[in-house]
Amino acid sequence: MNMQMKVRDSVSRTLSFIPINLFNTVRNKQHKVGFISLISEALIRKLIRYRKIGSEIKAFPLLDNPDLQFMNDGSFISRQLYWRGMRGYEYGEAKLWKYLCSRTEIQKAVEMGANIGYFSIIGASASKLEYIA
Repeated sequence: MNMQMKVRDSVSRTLSFIPINLFNTVRNKQHKVGFISLISEALIRKLIRYRKIGSEIKAFPLLDNPDLQFMNDGSFISRQLYWRGMRGYEYGEAKLWKYLCSRTEIQKAVEMGANIGYFSIIGASASKLEYIA
């Protein structure tokens, strides 16, 4: 394991001693406008996103799309989605997938390897198409 990963894991373990609800203010401010949001986003991106969510949070809405809610399975993807919203995990790909699924000529989508269902939820919420994952 390289030094950067060791430091990241140490930060993650250290942050896990701090209750997650103390980080929620920082989490919620990053999508606002202004100086505080810039600081919040930098803290999340550089440091806090390595803190595991923990079992106290069962499900969570995305910050930048609160209509979409995800279950916390403890995975890397869940952690990135919790802390940063859609911007936290494959943002460009998710926007493209949403656009493609919203096209009216598409009537059915089949997704192989749905994992935690991130793209499934985005695709299915984009339109009324039949979605199989």
